[in-house]
Amino acid sequence: MEANSIGIAKNIRMKKRFIVFFIFSACILSIRAQDYNIQGDKAMEKKDYQDARSWYSDGLESCNIYSIQRLTEIWKLLPDMRESMRYPMLKSFECLKQLAEKKNQEAMMLILDYYNLGIGVERDTVQAAFWLLEAFPKDYRTEIPENSGSEAKIVKSQKSLLSDRFYLFPAYTATPTMPVGATIGMFDKYGFYLTYRTSIESVNYEYKCTNSEVVGIGIEKPPFRFEKEKWISSMFSGGIFIPLRKDKWYFSIGGGYGVRDYYREIITEQQFKSGLQNAWCYNTEASYKGALFEVGALFKWKKLIITGGVNSVKFKDLDIYLGLGVTL
Repeated sequence: MEANSIGIAKNIRMKKRFIVFFIFSACILSIRAQDYNIQGDKAMEKKDYQDARSWYSDGLESCNIYSIQRLTEIWKLLPDMRESMRYPMLKSFECLKQLAEKKNQEAMMLILDYYNLGIGVERDTVQAAFWLLEAFPKDYRTEIPENSGSEAKIVKSQKSLLSDRFYLFPAYTATPTMPVGATIGMFDKYGFYLTYRTSIESVNYEYKCTNSEVVGIGIEKPPFRFEKEKWISSMFSGGIFIPLRKDKWYFSIGGGYGVRDYYREIITEQQFKSGLQNAWCYNTEASYKGALFEVGALFKWKKLIITGGVNSVKFKDLDIYLGLGVTL
């Protein structure tokens, strides 16, 4: 038992010594890292760039990101020193690549300059664009001019004139009975829209009628038949967009108020009081107004917006609508 206790005590002491040694080593490395960067900063203040380069180069052994940033600053600031900085910049690039592959944000940002300017590596705007997309969220994009010697630029993607958070669009919409209409809306994760549609013509009617008879046709009540028909309609609606595939396909559902006026042309073998043998009547039985319900979809392709669906007033009919618009 006593031997076991002694052995356990020795193991504990060894572990404590290892922990102390590890902490001491880490502190020494940290102090050393701070020292060469501090000394390099002092040399930069004195504008002794050769001495600063020497101090910062010590940080390349541990791929210290601050040392690499300062060396890059010297390389950009003093073109005359670039020839003598070939090795440290090559080593800096290797360090940056290792750090960038581990998703280090500072390294991913800095490696863009290395590829764009040819620091420690051949200029490569394709690689610059790759790391630009890696470094920034998806609401940023890359603009690379056709000239391969030009630099990749960071450009914030602007979805609409008013905001980069959503798409704003106007659209022309129409149905068979309402050929004039407009829709305005916005969307991102979700969205909403407002629509107004109307007919472009009107009907001057002389009588009222039902589906089978004409009221007040005259004293003689001559025989008649119905010929042409017209729908004069208008409606206002609004609704929401629900994403099916974000930034591409959306389901829409909405409601509003609609008016559907139905007219029939009357043809007789005798003359009406007006002296004509044809007249229009307003069909009170088939005309109605009230709540409107509609469902549809929105599709976005680049800046083009296509909408479509069906609506119904008081669930008495179905009217197909289509729309075409652009994002602003």
